[in-house]
Amino acid sequence: MIYAGFGKRSLAYIVDILPILMLTFSIAYFFFGFDKIWHEYLDPENSTEERATFLKHRNVIRDSTFLLWILYGLSWTAQLFKAPWVRSYWD
Repeated sequence: MIYAGFGKRSLAYIVDILPILMLTFSIAYFFFGFDKIWHEYLDPENSTEERATFLKHRNVIRDSTFLLWILYGLSWTAQLFKAPWVRSYWD
């Protein structure tokens, strides 16, 4: 196996994570009211409760993105090793 190096691995991570992040952010923004929470957070006169609400929802987006990235990576890794449950999904 050829070692890819830090630069190639970092670029691959960014290429993989950006579409997943845009997807989860868009779903949260358009369907789950994150737009209102974000605008309240950006208001200079926001309270501590509004900041806490923003951070809670931001962390949900971050954690969801990470979980989807893990599932995405596992499916590609399993495909490389020809796992039977993935072969039927990708074929």
